[in-house]
Amino acid sequence: LRKLIGRASFTNVRQVLKPILQHMDIHKMWTPPDFAEHVFQIIVFSIAQNVNYIIIEMLMSHLGQKNQDTKVRCGIATVLSGIFSSGAIDASVGPSVLETINALLTHLRSSVESMSSRREPEPDSRRYNEAILTALGEYSSSLPNFQIIEIMIFVLGKVPPRLNFEQMDPHTVDVESELQHTMLKALLTVGEKYTPIQFTTTFPPQFLGHLVNLLRSPEPDVRLLVLKIIHTLVDRK
Repeated sequence: LRKLIGRASFTNVRQVLKPILQHMDIHKMWTPPDFAEHVFQIIVFSIAQNVNYIIIEMLMSHLGQKNQDTKVRCGIATVLSGIFSSGAIDASVGPSVLETINALLTHLRSSVESMSSRREPEPDSRRYNEAILTALGEYSSSLPNFQIIEIMIFVLGKVPPRLNFEQMDPHTVDVESELQHTMLKALLTVGEKYTPIQFTTTFPPQFLGHLVNLLRSPEPDVRLLVLKIIHTLVDRK
């Protein structure tokens, strides 16, 4: 496998990776993800660095195709985390950083919406959300400070604004509230990878204003999350 992957080029790397993903599916090797993690660690360290971003693209696409199997999605998300933490992926090559972050947040959002539509949410769905948040944090940790700030502004833009309980039906309130909590957790996860240097750099006006506005939320859990984010970014460790 190492030799085969090492010879793969931009034109045929997808044809090499596709049967590997199919093999993992057929033999149910995503759960537990230990073997899949080992295989993809071999792949990312064997493939040419200028095309290794294709591995992330294909795993992200594969993740989106597994909407009905939360355990498999959890395994794929864990594999992604392992790849990001390995440092083998060069974030400057391939899709933009915000594209990758947006893809992770889209998976997270669809999971939250799916959970909210069920009467009894699956325990595996919580694990899957945590796995996506971990992948988000590992990816962010490989980036320079200025890009982490851009990511935090981007993630904050995905957080639903303060909810008006009186003008919304109960189901919409539940969905939007869960989304708000989850996106703030994503923001906290990214913020933990940031190294504070200067207050004006850490808190640009468009970021600080939106964050402070969320402190007026009627939900104490939201206010607590916002305070944790601010404390994480202010603390110079």
